Amino acid sequence: MKPSYFDRFLLVICALLGMVAGLALLLVAAGFFSLEAARLMVDAYAAQAGSLNFRLLVGCVGLLVFLVSLRLIIGFNKRSKAQKEPTATAATIATGDYGTVQISLAAIDAMVQRHCRTNNKVRETTSMVSTRDGGVAISLKLVLLSDANVPEVTAELQKSLKEYIEGLTGIVVNDISIMVISAPSQQALQK
Repeated sequence: MKPSYFDRFLLVICALLGMVAGLALLLVAAGFFSLEAARLMVDAYAAQAGSLNFRLLVGCVGLLVFLVSLRLIIGFNKRSKAQKEPTATAATIATGDYGTVQISLAAIDAMVQRHCRTNNKVRETTSMVSTRDGGVAISLKLVLLSDANVPEVTAELQKSLKEYIEGLTGIVVNDISIMVISAPSQQALQK
């Protein structure tokens, strides 16, 4: 998961607070600064600001650091919807006494590409295969030649592609969606 900008900002704030705390501990450990001196500084500030105000300030800072840390833990450990719901990479051909037979969606996609290339009215094809309702759904983006009749070519391609995939794999083709990206020119349609 890629963290959001807000989570990154909170991470920088926590890192800076950690660096300041680490530097303070190093100064105390090296003897440059004593805990007694730090305590006197805090007591002096508490006396000047008032005991109640100081406790409220320290409590708010502590609560803020806790909430920022909690948000970072949750923000970096939650998974996106794409990670929660695994995408199917295969479709089941048959289930029998000896086990299950599956075919990858990439193999079906290769069959779709091969079938579309055999059509002499299709110049280019982009396809995507997904599982749907016990079968597969196919989405095509086509670039047709200039002399192609769009309704005829697409209807014939849908019918022949459905028969081809179902005949080779035994998997039901539930849907074939076609988007024609580049249609024939107006001059070819008027002929």
